[in-house]
Amino acid sequence: MTTPPHLQILTTANNDEPTSFAPFPHLSTELRLQIWELSLQRYRLFEVTFEPPVAPPATNDHHGTAEEIRDAPPQQPVIHTWTSLHHPLLHTTRESRAVALAFFRIQIPCLVPLPLPHDDTVASTLYFSPEWDFLFFDIQDSDIHAHAVSSLAMLRDMRAADGKGRGVCNLAMDKKLVLGWAGVENELRDDPNCLEFRRCLEGLKEIIWMTHKEEDDGAEENSPPPWRIWWKILLASWGLELERPSRESVLRGRHLPGWEQELYRLMREERKETAETEEDKGRER
Repeated sequence: MTTPPHLQILTTANNDEPTSFAPFPHLSTELRLQIWELSLQRYRLFEVTFEPPVAPPATNDHHGTAEEIRDAPPQQPVIHTWTSLHHPLLHTTRESRAVALAFFRIQIPCLVPLPLPHDDTVASTLYFSPEWDFLFFDIQDSDIHAHAVSSLAMLRDMRAADGKGRGVCNLAMDKKLVLGWAGVENELRDDPNCLEFRRCLEGLKEIIWMTHKEEDDGAEENSPPPWRIWWKILLASWGLELERPSRESVLRGRHLPGWEQELYRLMREERKETAETEEDKGRER
């Protein structure tokens, strides 16, 4: 009987040479599944742009009716990230792939930009974890209205693709996104077919306010941006009540990978503090 090939689990030693853990296949199934899941990356930040435009640029006197917004052909999301779009465990073994697919349970088609000097995109798939990953919609000044509608449509599609029906739980937002959503608020408010757009926002658990450098002048550290109040007004106008108050944080700067690395640090610290608080409450009881 031949010995099955050992799975190579790579780590980084002091000399940067890969090492392996040969006994891994002989561990219990339960332990292997736990190791696979703990190996999956958390707190990823995906920056989303859209192409091509869903409609001609809006004019000052016409922003599109609710029917035009609902029936417009969808824009294709373009995903920008400094981490791997496809986690290695999706392609390691059948067992690891099953764990990864359950973890990144939202899978939708998308586009990804080719490396420079190419100025083009290729078709791909976004594997997204609703509880751990973050989306940031980078609304372009050239067509704020169409991009705002496309971002809401993408939230709707991601919720529909989630077998648990939750959809995106964590959003990173900047001023242009909130302004864009406020700009389509009148068209969507009274249309029952567009209620799904709004329901996608009710389950938000984490909000990261992303500020640009010019918005940081004179701002206190960790203080929310002043335009955050527009978000509260928008929620009230749409009649939205979040399932629970969203936890809010502020990230200053603008460009990946700085934001992505800072997000990972921030979320780890905040969730550690939350766990410690819950543990202290448990002791008091």
